[in-house]
Amino acid sequence: MKTIHIPGDFSPYENYYHTVLPSLIELTRMRASDLTSLGSKLAHAYTVAMAGCDMAQTRDIVSSPKEFGIELKRNRNSTLLSLAARLKDRKWWGRQITQLADEMREHQAQMAGLLGGKHSAMSCCSDATVEIFRERKERTDYALKSQFKAKMDLSGNATVFSLYDIAESSKKSRLNEMFLNIKALETIAESNSYGCAFITLTAAPKFHSNPKRGKNTYDGSTAREANASIQKDWRSILDGLDNIGVKRKSGSYFGFRVVELHEDGCPQWHILLFFDKTLGIIESVEASVQRLYKNRGRYFEGQKDDIIRIIEKTDEETAKPSSYIFKYIAYALGADEADGDGLAYRYKCAIRAMRARQYGFFGIKCAMGKQRALKSIARAENTPEHISKMAKDLYLPKGTPDRNAKQLQARVRFLEVEAEELEVSQEAVENRYGETVCVNRWIKHRCDDDAVQFAGLCEDITEEEAKHLMELKNPEEERGKAEAKFIERRRIMMQWYCDYLDELKEKAKRLMELVKSEEEARRRQNSLSTATTWMR
Repeated sequence: MKTIHIPGDFSPYENYYHTVLPSLIELTRMRASDLTSLGSKLAHAYTVAMAGCDMAQTRDIVSSPKEFGIELKRNRNSTLLSLAARLKDRKWWGRQITQLADEMREHQAQMAGLLGGKHSAMSCCSDATVEIFRERKERTDYALKSQFKAKMDLSGNATVFSLYDIAESSKKSRLNEMFLNIKALETIAESNSYGCAFITLTAAPKFHSNPKRGKNTYDGSTAREANASIQKDWRSILDGLDNIGVKRKSGSYFGFRVVELHEDGCPQWHILLFFDKTLGIIESVEASVQRLYKNRGRYFEGQKDDIIRIIEKTDEETAKPSSYIFKYIAYALGADEADGDGLAYRYKCAIRAMRARQYGFFGIKCAMGKQRALKSIARAENTPEHISKMAKDLYLPKGTPDRNAKQLQARVRFLEVEAEELEVSQEAVENRYGETVCVNRWIKHRCDDDAVQFAGLCEDITEEEAKHLMELKNPEEERGKAEAKFIERRRIMMQWYCDYLDELKEKAKRLMELVKSEEEARRRQNSLSTATTWMR
């Protein structure tokens, strides 16, 4: 039987629904519910189109151009059936068209000159995207509050929590952990007499849609393409270090990077780099940047000190190197979804729309992943001796005296030595598309006999099951927790009231002093007037 091939321009959506797709401009104006509905329709159309297809016809559909130019990415575990399963999945289509709509919405704002510049009222992100992300966050929070997980310990006791609780807890601890890790890198650099540089990488002028000064040479590129160009430049700089024999993750250099935005939505990278002064690292970085920026006229020579700023702490008055990056980190992690008009939140929305990573470490040998694994077992009981001590030192309980200082010392030891003593084991599992993927499951200290499972310990449960498990908890214990919270609230309120009274007393005192000084000035004026009259 002869196989009938599928035409390359075949669209399952238009063939099934007998209507044309929305345009990209219409896509950017759709509400979230409309995008979700469109994703479901696309998935259903592909499901119908591939029903009864043989392998050759399925291959034709999989390899044909997709709606809106969306790319069906392949990985090393992809098969024809797994790629076809993606095309039949409403969640996959929903993610793809939502991401595309976010990116194109910002691109349209850039093309229209609505971001930044001298006269625009919007900075770095369109108002429409900010509002959409805020509404999306509210819907996500509502959904997470109704999704529960249970984690069983070795004694058979269940800990119940919602996904919303996990997200909020992670958000609160992230900034403090980031601070400790960067301070640990700074401490390691100081102990090894490493140099420090603060590097700012910007995209070429053609990526800036609305520059405040200079000639506008914008070529219509998206912010995502601008970020990709900076990422390519950074990789070229690291390749230059490889060429002089300074390999990545060798410990000869390390640091942290964070993405910031210009007012027109174009990204730039700030990089805190600690480096061995004896290996010619900073000279190689300067040569690479000069080579990359050679087409920008005299930009490098004129801005060299701003592009690569060498930081030297000469005395106690000089700022620590980490202080140069902390303000950007606090800005990135301190964005509040409730503050929809705040610039920090606009940054976060714009960076999400371009699908960029807002911050990250580099030059560290898989230490951050191992550190996160230890966090999940820090409070676990009956764990092997050495890994238990390492985890508990890194994550001390709240209320521990000198907690931050002790955790900083533990992180320095971990990044310098202890991370190498841990081994992570993986398990092969099948994802929702039928692909075999390896996921991290266990971690083991080389001095311990047994490994500890840190992932896959939680079980999905319904809201009714969660309520039932929480009701089984000791009521006296729950009552004690509630009373403790009430007492703590009262203590905070009383402290605030006392501080408020002290502030009022101080204001009253200053006011009385001001009145006395005015009365004294008035008496002197009267005395002077009397004396003048008598002399006359």
